[in-house]
Amino acid sequence: MGMDAYITIKAKPGFRMDDHVELGIDIEEAEDNWLGNDQATHEIDPHQRYYGEGYQRGYWPHISAILKHLLDCRTVEAVWYGHDNDRMERIDHARVEVLDNLYKGNHFEEYTVHTL
Repeated sequence: MGMDAYITIKAKPGFRMDDHVELGIDIEEAEDNWLGNDQATHEIDPHQRYYGEGYQRGYWPHISAILKHLLDCRTVEAVWYGHDNDRMERIDHARVEVLDNLYKGNHFEEYTVHTL
């Protein structure tokens, strides 16, 4: 069994789940205190294994593109990334870049920018 990646967000007024269908992800309203995050309003399943230091399993370019899209969305106040074993961290562009560099270091020949 592996760790699945999850993303949670705190949406601002005007956030519409339908505006993000091009991401190819499921967005649902967050359950109370989902994965220990009582600020999250929505949970997102990117349909990937988790990718991070010490556990580089998921397809990071896809996860990275989702995170960047959400971080740039004007109706998203905060973004958290983690896995289904209760490890979520608030993420920003600098942290995504650290993980981008980790992926590039491990997959330099095949790395391409993944955009949505």
